[in-house]
Amino acid sequence: SVSTYSLMTGILSMNLLVSSPAITALSSYDAPAYSGFWLSEMAICFLMTGDTEKYASIMAYLKSQAVSDGSIPAADRDGLSTGFVIAGSDMLWVYNNEQSISTTAWYALAQLGLNPFDPDA
Repeated sequence: SVSTYSLMTGILSMNLLVSSPAITALSSYDAPAYSGFWLSEMAICFLMTGDTEKYASIMAYLKSQAVSDGSIPAADRDGLSTGFVIAGSDMLWVYNNEQSISTTAWYALAQLGLNPFDPDA
């Protein structure tokens, strides 16, 4: 439901924000700008809640990051922490500023306005 998405985007917005000068336009409230990862997923969430302004802002930024084949990078900088550790090691799992098939797939879903977790979509 929309209220569930609204709650989720609020929680994610407050917990996944990382300072990033690349997309400060998204930071219209008292919080740092979004990081360059999980933006496609957040675009879908904002679209589902009807926040078309944030959706459009994220999509414009992602479009500006796409290369000629349409792919986008996993992050807007190297060494951006995912918050996870690689299994069986103490190595942090980080995203780098390199093209990513999963990030690009989420971007394609966001472009189509599809929520992959909605069984009716």
